[in-house]
Amino acid sequence: MIKAISFFLLALPWVLLSQTNVQGSLTYFGEPFANTSIFLDKKKQQTNADGFFLFTDIAKGNHEIKVKVNDDNILIFSGLLDRDSMYTIDAELAKLELLNPIVITGTRYSRRKLDNAVPVNILDSRSLEITQSSNVADGLCFQPGLRVETDCQTCNYTQLRMNGLGGSYSQILINNRPIFSSLLGLYGLEQIPSSLIDRVEVVRGGGSAVYGSGAIAGVVNIITKKPKSSGVLFKHNTMLTNGNRPDFTSSFASTSVNKQQTFGITFMGNHRKRSDFDANGDHFSELSSLTQFGLAANGYYLFDKRNELEFNLSNSSEERQGGEMRPLPPDQLQQSEYRNHKVFMADASFTHYANNKNNWWSTYAAVQNTNRIHYTGIDGDNGWGNTKNYSYQIGMQALRQVGQVKEHTLTAGAEFLKEYTFDEIKGYNYLIDQSIQKFGIYAQSEWSLLRNFTLISGARLNYHNLLDKPILTPRFSAMYKLGKWQRIRASYSQAFKAPQAFETDMHIAFAAGNISRIVIDPNLKQEQSEGINISWDFDKASKKMIYGFTVNGFYTQLQNAFILEEQGTNTQGNQVLLRKNGAGALVQGISCELRLNYKSKIQVESGFTVQQSKYEEEVSWSENLNATKQFLRTPNTYGFFTLELHPIKKLDIDISSVYTGSMLVPHFGGAPGVPSDALNTSATFFELNLRMAYKFSSAMTFHIGVQNILNAYQKDFDTEKNRDSNYVYGPVRPRSFYAGLKMKI
Repeated sequence: MIKAISFFLLALPWVLLSQTNVQGSLTYFGEPFANTSIFLDKKKQQTNADGFFLFTDIAKGNHEIKVKVNDDNILIFSGLLDRDSMYTIDAELAKLELLNPIVITGTRYSRRKLDNAVPVNILDSRSLEITQSSNVADGLCFQPGLRVETDCQTCNYTQLRMNGLGGSYSQILINNRPIFSSLLGLYGLEQIPSSLIDRVEVVRGGGSAVYGSGAIAGVVNIITKKPKSSGVLFKHNTMLTNGNRPDFTSSFASTSVNKQQTFGITFMGNHRKRSDFDANGDHFSELSSLTQFGLAANGYYLFDKRNELEFNLSNSSEERQGGEMRPLPPDQLQQSEYRNHKVFMADASFTHYANNKNNWWSTYAAVQNTNRIHYTGIDGDNGWGNTKNYSYQIGMQALRQVGQVKEHTLTAGAEFLKEYTFDEIKGYNYLIDQSIQKFGIYAQSEWSLLRNFTLISGARLNYHNLLDKPILTPRFSAMYKLGKWQRIRASYSQAFKAPQAFETDMHIAFAAGNISRIVIDPNLKQEQSEGINISWDFDKASKKMIYGFTVNGFYTQLQNAFILEEQGTNTQGNQVLLRKNGAGALVQGISCELRLNYKSKIQVESGFTVQQSKYEEEVSWSENLNATKQFLRTPNTYGFFTLELHPIKKLDIDISSVYTGSMLVPHFGGAPGVPSDALNTSATFFELNLRMAYKFSSAMTFHIGVQNILNAYQKDFDTEKNRDSNYVYGPVRPRSFYAGLKMKI
């Protein structure tokens, strides 16, 4: 069985009469792959002794290119042959990139997915498109073990839950750099438009050995698009929330790549304007108004074959307002939350390769700066505040591969990160003024000890200015290949989370006509974890289909778990919640994934998770309620399903769904009809979405669709100004209709 095949296709410049030549070479581990059949539509060529092939007089337009491997005709390309374009396809298990893409996040260097001892899930740009995900937050719920929840009825901030743990337990990376700050954990995932994204890699389980603190639940690596071929892309979508509230989204991307493929740059822009939405007719919003604008640039420059520079820049702004829906300034309304964010990010890396590119070193730097003006108040409270948040990171990494038969890869690196947060609301005597400094040294060894067995061992020494002493976080991962189609993976990891003052659960909320505040226990200690993940993968390829499944079991033990307990009210009459250490907690469960691709006509992906999340000791969430061990706002069951149908060449039909099981939701009293605090069990929700796209040509595609067809939406929102803004547990929007257009130039 062929272990790896790399296919390089270069479309030559267009010639007269819309004809072109197409040439390429087929290699096996860098060596020519001779006497192999290549098909371009109905034409056939045979690779020569050097793996070379040539097709002449090919009409411009859409084509299919296939390679014959082990008696199977493998589709490796379908679409418009762009000039000066290069495609790299891997076909381990006699199939394509679809089955075995390159991933980075699991090991911090490029590795084929099926060869990676650390399991990695991928959310690509196509998946974001078929699920009509306008940003990263919308798309992540279509990954196993992940759930994106809205935690505020007024401002609609979201957080990611991975394997039952809250947003602050996951490390968010952008292009492999942890510049996604604690503040951006509240709103940042919604501020990254899908038009900027090439793919999102997700690693569940502790990743502190290579990525540092905060990676207890796992790592989400958002990888932006890299220039590939010259052209311009426009996208526009109009959505009507509840059939009558407009939500406009537009984006463009302009790419330029020189003929030598030594320099490329992409300029991107996006704009979104969403109207607010009132679900229950009380003139207070359940979906905030939103205006977003962003510009970005990604590029690379090859000095020569051994030296490469990559860079990414982005600047975005966002304004959102929720609460009473009269057209007045926030401080003149009965209840309102207003947020105005301006975010700048930049990163650059320089990589030097050895002659065989198996050895390399890289140095990098990244910076993030956020300025925010915000208001949170009732009946004209002095609730205006301002936030300054910045972070920068520098680091270097080196990789060396030793051996040929028994592959041995050594990785080592060091990085320094500083983050500063200033957040103040003078009217509430609220102030966060904190500087965080992190320094880490890490090393990792990957051994292919046997033909079918791979072992990864690594550790990171973490220095943190909020800790009394350094913390060592090890990780061990192993993979065993059971024949051609099956893989068993297992990992053990330790991780920690520092007691910093700004996290996703530090949100100021409304309850009972007052402000709900969170204060930090001065004796708060770091939270530490031990985690075990075991998975079984099965993927089989035949002439007509790829199908497979993954079963993953996870176990995470927390020590000194962070908890919130009500402490009554302060002198201003506002509710006070204390963030402190509890005894510990245990999160365990199992997730299942199914996938199928039949002749590129039908593609199915689904995932379902069953879990249990409990504290070792009961936690008193409210002075008026019985304490409970159960995690709040954490369902024991959740999952997703996507179905892609291509009945004819120009038509795509996409069906997607998200299931959210019941959960315990705290509900503070004070709103009309809510006399006292309660701990409610939510309903289950099943969201069903439909999208249809028609390709008029290779340059133009039109789509229409319906989100939340069944209108699975929360029915018991609080009303008026005294509502508990955190009492929200259902889907973010009701039944909504949309239509859009994509154009390539």
